Amino acid sequence: EKKSFDPDDYIDKEFPLPTLKTLDNKSISINDLKGKPTLINFWFTTCKPCIEEMPVLSEIKNQLKDSVNFIAITFKPIEKVKAFLIKYKFNYTQIASASKVTESMNIEAFPVNIFLDKNGIVRKIESGIPYILDDKKQMKMGDGKEFVAALRELL
Repeated sequence: EKKSFDPDDYIDKEFPLPTLKTLDNKSISINDLKGKPTLINFWFTTCKPCIEEMPVLSEIKNQLKDSVNFIAITFKPIEKVKAFLIKYKFNYTQIASASKVTESMNIEAFPVNIFLDKNGIVRKIESGIPYILDDKKQMKMGDGKEFVAALRELL
């Protein structure tokens, strides 16, 4: 029986990031992320909640700038991701064609946001940015203040 993604398997452990290539063909590994907190976002190109949270995630990066690493990982092929990013702005360091990583972690529900401390240790795992009720009692994407607070705590 296939195991599903379990955050408890990762909390308080070093994030198991193999060396991967970014969209601009740079190598990145867990050691490259050490020294400052990291937010890793797992997403894919046809995931509606993933796409809805991208402007908020990009705004979080704009707020915290270079004090935090911002990494986005998807199993979708590089060409698909490059085409997607022409239409949708998502200013994280992008890693595509990473199905080995998502499969090894058993991630099947997206998005997943993983917060690492300065030593690459997983401190928090959330699905997407929390939705909120607007004035008309409709669900809408929140502003990500919980994510900003969690990252500031790791600074």
